[in-house]
Amino acid sequence: MKRLKGKQVLAAVFAAVLGASLMGCSLRAGSSSDSNVIESGTTLSTIGAQEITPTPTPDPNEGLLVIGTKASGKHVYKVRFDNETGKTITAFQIRDESEDDFEPDLLQGNEFPSGSKVLCYYDAGDAFKALKASSSADSASESTESAANGQNVVNAAEDIPDFYIQLTFSDGQVAVLHDVPFSEFEEAMICTDAGTYYYLTYETADGTSVTTMKAEKKMKEQADEEAAAAKKKAEEEAAESEAAAKKASEKAAAESEAAAAKKKQEEEAAEAQKQAEEEAAAQSAAAAAAAAQQQAEEEAAAQSAAQAAQEAQNNAQNNTQNNTQDNTQNNTQNNTQQNQTDNGGTVGAADGSGSASS
Repeated sequence: MKRLKGKQVLAAVFAAVLGASLMGCSLRAGSSSDSNVIESGTTLSTIGAQEITPTPTPDPNEGLLVIGTKASGKHVYKVRFDNETGKTITAFQIRDESEDDFEPDLLQGNEFPSGSKVLCYYDAGDAFKALKASSSADSASESTESAANGQNVVNAAEDIPDFYIQLTFSDGQVAVLHDVPFSEFEEAMICTDAGTYYYLTYETADGTSVTTMKAEKKMKEQADEEAAAAKKKAEEEAAESEAAAKKASEKAAAESEAAAAKKKQEEEAAEAQKQAEEEAAAQSAAAAAAAAQQQAEEEAAAQSAAQAAQEAQNNAQNNTQNNTQDNTQNNTQNNTQQNQTDNGGTVGAADGSGSASS
């Protein structure tokens, strides 16, 4: 065993005090219990004569719920997440900028309570490949353009994709952490501003404290503005649609009324036409009847006149006949009487002559 002396002892004490000072959403990286323990009553003068056995540093990942598939490689991230939201996380999903949908839930039915940590493995190899392919296409286009402009082409460092984490909480709320910089931290705390938006707090490798609170707040405000604008637009479109529907309804009602009025007018015109035709037919029939009656009357008058003429003729004939008969009869009678008279004289004469001769 090695003994710690002089400045080494002071450095060990300072490291112990510094390790115990980490707290809150500034990231509780490591634990104050990792420092060496100095028994009470021990002075610096006696420490130099004592053997100090270093306490093995505990594995910060020991006993943590592991989510994702354990793997290793250039683009495999191994990070710890500390839930400081005050709510239990029931789903933990990740996607990169090349994906439209979040990948399957890494918790796989497990819960991530507030105040606890999980060890997350995330293989971003496909994300880097997709970004590289996209960047290669863009670089080829830019190289062609730059070469055409006579510019030198400089190969840039490997681009890092943007990553997003979607969290689902036990109360049903869903939140998204934007532009998660996996490459900058080994542990990050998930924090919230009273549940209105969620953000990360972490320390970089050089000890710089970083929070995405302002960026996430801006994202939330922008999302709220877009949602409000979308809502307003939807309401305006709904109002316009309602107005258009009302106008269309009124137009349809007006057209229906106009059609009904036109139909009624046509029916009335048809009825008037029919009535006029019926009246004309009736008048025609009446005129025909009157003409027929007149003709009948004329025919009857003509017949009556003819009959009268016939009767007159008959009467004339009868009178002529009667007169003829009367005249004939009278003449005959007169002739007879005359003859008788004449014959009587003759007879008398004859008788006289006869008598005389006798």
